[in-house]
Amino acid sequence: MFNIKNIIITIFIIAFIISCTQTKVEFPEKLVIGSGPSGGTWFTFGKLLEQLYSDKLTKTVSVPGGGVKNVIDLNGNDIDLGFSTAVLGKAAIEGNTPFETAQTNVSCIGNLYKQYLYCIVRTSYAQNHDLLALDDIFTKKLPVKLGVLTRGTVSEYITKNILIQLGSSYDDIATLGGKVEFDNYTMGAIHLVENAIDVFIFMASSPADIVNDLENQIRISILPCSKELRDKMRLELGTTSHELKKHTYKSLFHDTHVIGDYTVLLVRNSLSADVVTALAKTLFSNTKALSASEKAIEQIETKNAFTDTGFPLHPGAEKYYKDCGLWKK
Repeated sequence: MFNIKNIIITIFIIAFIISCTQTKVEFPEKLVIGSGPSGGTWFTFGKLLEQLYSDKLTKTVSVPGGGVKNVIDLNGNDIDLGFSTAVLGKAAIEGNTPFETAQTNVSCIGNLYKQYLYCIVRTSYAQNHDLLALDDIFTKKLPVKLGVLTRGTVSEYITKNILIQLGSSYDDIATLGGKVEFDNYTMGAIHLVENAIDVFIFMASSPADIVNDLENQIRISILPCSKELRDKMRLELGTTSHELKKHTYKSLFHDTHVIGDYTVLLVRNSLSADVVTALAKTLFSNTKALSASEKAIEQIETKNAFTDTGFPLHPGAEKYYKDCGLWKK
C-alpha cells in the first residue's frame, strides 16, 4: 500500500518525465539560411546566424540569396530560413509580381530592423547635372551608368519599380546612351570607385559599412527621394519613408528622406512550431552578442518584432512572443 509520500514522489517523477518529453525539440540534421548578396548586411547576418544556430541548435549553413529569391526558395523547401523585406509580403501572399504564384509555404519569425534605399552618386556626376534628388536622374533623362543589385533581390525589385514611377526603364537607360550593371554590393562599390558606373542604388541598413568604405575612397553624394516619389511607391508597393540623419555619414550634411522598408526573417511553414520557437528564442536572446559584429542588429527589439512584418507570423513565432508575455492577440 502506497503512503502519501510515495504517491507525491511518483507524481513528481511522472510530471518531470512528461515535461522533458514535451520540451525536447527534434531539429533537422541541417538548416539552410538564405542570406543576401556578398558585401551586404544580410550576407554578414547570415554568417552570424550560421555560427549561432550551429553552436546552440543544429548544424546550419548560410548561402547567398536575395529578398525575392529567398521567398521562392522557402516556398519550394530549398532553404529553411531567409531574409527578405516586409514590402514583399502582400505580393507573395497574392502571387503577384515578382512572384508567378502565391507563396503559401512562407511565414515570418519577426521584423528585425529598418532598410533604407541608398542612391549613391559620384559627387562630380551630381554636380555636373545639378542633381537634388534621385528623381532628377531619370526625369531629366540623363545618360547614366547605373549599378543595381542582382535580379531576385529586393533592391533590384524596388529600383525597377522606381524607374516605372519616374517614367523610365532599363531599356530607356540604354537608349539614352547609358547602361545598367547588375552586381552584388562588393562589385557595385568597386565599379563606382573605378568610375565604371555613375550611380549605385541599393537597400541596406543604417549605418552601412559599404557607404563608409566608399567615402574613404571617392567623393560621393547620397541623394534623397522626393516626397512625390515616396508617396507613389507607398501606394504602388507598400514601402514606407525613413530618414537618414545628418552626419550618419561624412557625406550626409542634412537629414535625408528616402524610401524605406523593414528586414524580416522568414521560415518555411513546414518547419515545426517547436523548431521555430527555438529559432526565435535563440536569435532574440543573443542580439547583443551578434551586434558586436553587425551594428544593424542593435536595432532588433523583441517587443517590436511582430508588427509591420508584411508576412504572417509562424505559429512557433507566435508562441515565443506569448511566452515572453508580449503577444496579446
